[in-house]
Amino acid sequence: MTIKPTTSATAEPEQPAITTSQYLQETVENRRTERRGVLAAGLTLVGAAIAWFAGRANAGHDTNIAYDSQTAMHLDVTNTTSGSTRVSSNISGTAAFVVLNNYPVGISRPDGLLGRTTYTTSNCAGIAGASEAASGGIGVLGTSNASNGTGVFGYSGSSVPFIPPPAGTGVFGEGPVNGIAGKSAAGTAVMGNSSTGDGVWGITSGNLRIAVGAHGIGQAHALAGYSENQVGVIGVNVSGANYAGYFTSGGPTHPGVFIDGFFVATGTKSQAVPTAKHGLRRLYAVESTQPLFEDFGSAWLENGQTTVRLDPIFAATVNTATKYHVFLTPRSADTRGLAVVAQSAEGFTVQEAHGGRGSYEFDYRIMAKVRGQEDTRLEAFTLPTSPTPPKVPSLGDRLSEEVATSVPRSALAAPVGPVPSKDR
Repeated sequence: MTIKPTTSATAEPEQPAITTSQYLQETVENRRTERRGVLAAGLTLVGAAIAWFAGRANAGHDTNIAYDSQTAMHLDVTNTTSGSTRVSSNISGTAAFVVLNNYPVGISRPDGLLGRTTYTTSNCAGIAGASEAASGGIGVLGTSNASNGTGVFGYSGSSVPFIPPPAGTGVFGEGPVNGIAGKSAAGTAVMGNSSTGDGVWGITSGNLRIAVGAHGIGQAHALAGYSENQVGVIGVNVSGANYAGYFTSGGPTHPGVFIDGFFVATGTKSQAVPTAKHGLRRLYAVESTQPLFEDFGSAWLENGQTTVRLDPIFAATVNTATKYHVFLTPRSADTRGLAVVAQSAEGFTVQEAHGGRGSYEFDYRIMAKVRGQEDTRLEAFTLPTSPTPPKVPSLGDRLSEEVATSVPRSALAAPVGPVPSKDR
């Protein structure tokens, strides 16, 4: 059978006639060509999909575990199972999971890894780290390759901050209540260690607030200062308008300050004493050229003579083997005068002058050299090097603007202590 092509209304050259077998053969070849095109297109799509997934993640798979929906890594898919998505590695010296963002800038924050959670119970965290090593190990490690970067930045607030923390900081914490808080059952809660700089610094611009505070509970000490070769505790008031140190234990009848060693002051030593009509008044200590202890008392002169025995406790604090001073004040207008005619380690003898035989009361004042300090007198002294007010460390963009708006730069030369109460 011969099939002729149909002709249109317009005259065209006549096509040669083909047989039925030729028509069927051409139809089969055309369909084979169409199938090969579809297959090639499908393979192209599959290759593109594989390349797309390979570009997004390369996940190793343990052949000992069945590759199913529970063990496979799913991208951009919410985990709806009861378990956790887990990535593990048994290769020594490599991390189990690495996230890298090489993009230099971003519309928001080009972070390598961002962890978020909306749960508020069970202390849920956006990112949590735990070390299961039997000894040592680090739960969370943050490092910065640049010397002006920050290893770990912890922030408590409604949104992730964009202003960077102070440069060259290992750990920086910022929050509306506590920036950094530490707790330890038996060791040190918060520790600062620096090879050439300051160990711990506290800065505040709050009115009458405390830059560095300490609170000892029960029998714990509140604050201690130790130094191997320099001053243990330094208190500096830059303006000179207030006290460099303030200590109180509740009033004049309570313990105040205990010093183990000699006490030196470049100013006067005084006591603030309340008066009924004149308020607080300062009474000053009597200074001496050598260390002396004094004792006072009254005695009775009988028939112009008496012996006064030293208080044995007072005698134990001074050297009575050397000469000591006794000052006498008679309490009678009929006296002919009094004189110390003998003295010993136990006491001294008093007689009335000019052979007087009076009987009356008199007062005495004893001044004796401190035991062990007999040869000390007007000892030369060199003032220690005045401690330089510590320099406030670089605060960075996050802190410098806040402090500068409320505290003059001159006030940042040293920490400022609390203002003493006016009733002290």
